Amino acid sequence: MHRPSLVSRFLFGVLVLAASTVSQSALATPTFPGVVRDYLNLGCTPQCIICHHTNEGGIDINDFGDLMLRNGAIPYDEDTVRNALRIIEQGADCGAMPVPAACGHGGTAMTTPGSLDTDHDGVDDITELRNGDLPATPGPAGQGLACSAVRYGCGARIAPEPPAGHTGAAVLGITLLWVGARARRRLRGSR
Repeated sequence: MHRPSLVSRFLFGVLVLAASTVSQSALATPTFPGVVRDYLNLGCTPQCIICHHTNEGGIDINDFGDLMLRNGAIPYDEDTVRNALRIIEQGADCGAMPVPAACGHGGTAMTTPGSLDTDHDGVDDITELRNGDLPATPGPAGQGLACSAVRYGCGARIAPEPPAGHTGAAVLGITLLWVGARARRRLRGSR
């Protein structure tokens, strides 16, 4: 039976290490908050939690993020975010049946501007964003949270991704120690 070589095991360990250090934020599109700010003329750049469950972004989206996707928002394509916001402003949900005319693709259903309210709190999503509220969190729980005024130190800001931890270095160190110990054991056994 063929056993993998030490080099093969080491390369496998490095691959596992690399895969474990990729954060979910790598799947986020860091420019989207600025696109939303500019399109809606907001006084601040909204946090990722307007569309995601956390500020890391990624694939864990909330109900408003789902509406943006249904209305054509595509990761890393700023024009599709603008278009999705335009469609939502017109009161259209392109995932609805019949398909609204605002969605194109032969849609014929009429829409009412300002009618989409993801969190069902009586305030439409675009108005909530303009008020600085989260469109997927109803009532007081989501008020004033779209943009954070939290600052730490002079000129600090909320970063688009969390600061790098030391987990990757620790895993790499442990992997290298393990590989070294295995190599030493092999060398002793061949004498």
